[in-house]
Amino acid sequence: MTSLKTLLVGSGLLAFMAVGAVAADMDGAYQNDWSGLYIGLQGGGIIGEGDANIPLYPSSFGIDPSGFAGGIYAGYDYMMTPGLLLGLEGDFSGVSADKKEPSGFPGELYHLKQYWDASIRVRLGMPMGNMLPYVTGGVAVTRLGTRYIPGFSWDKKTKAGWTIGAGLEMQITENLTGRLQYRYADYGKANFMHAGPSSVDYSAHIIQAGFGFRF
Repeated sequence: MTSLKTLLVGSGLLAFMAVGAVAADMDGAYQNDWSGLYIGLQGGGIIGEGDANIPLYPSSFGIDPSGFAGGIYAGYDYMMTPGLLLGLEGDFSGVSADKKEPSGFPGELYHLKQYWDASIRVRLGMPMGNMLPYVTGGVAVTRLGTRYIPGFSWDKKTKAGWTIGAGLEMQITENLTGRLQYRYADYGKANFMHAGPSSVDYSAHIIQAGFGFRF
């Protein structure tokens, strides 16, 4: 798990350093008013952290799925002052994270899968020329599914929680931007039913690079 986290962070930083090398040659060529609408594409990794509980056995264990997370984002920014930006952003990413762990019953596995993640967030930034460091937070929603192997079919639930994070965005051209963003999302406890009840208390770390177009 540690090696995966290192790979995700390292890959994101390398990609963003390439964007930064382009932006470094701009010499402040663009107007640095970040106000207005924008839309973009994003992709990266997600590392989940789940605490599963099966009271019938009884059994409790950690289950940490990981995988790819990629999709779209869009928002609107407003420059409150020359040094302070307030924005509202929404995003949606398809997720390929899944993991199987022994359930506590002999010969049986508990399978957890995350299908997608979405959020709507406030964004607060401090523009510095062509660069925009920011913090963000709001509501996160995800789709989770569990099943027992062998045996029962999937039980799927949609869960809402909260998210907080930070990022760095920079201008590449007058309308094109690149960014790197990290979010932590806590979706709370989801309850499932197969042969009997089970629950998973679930959260995730999401790091994504993105390219956006500003109108």
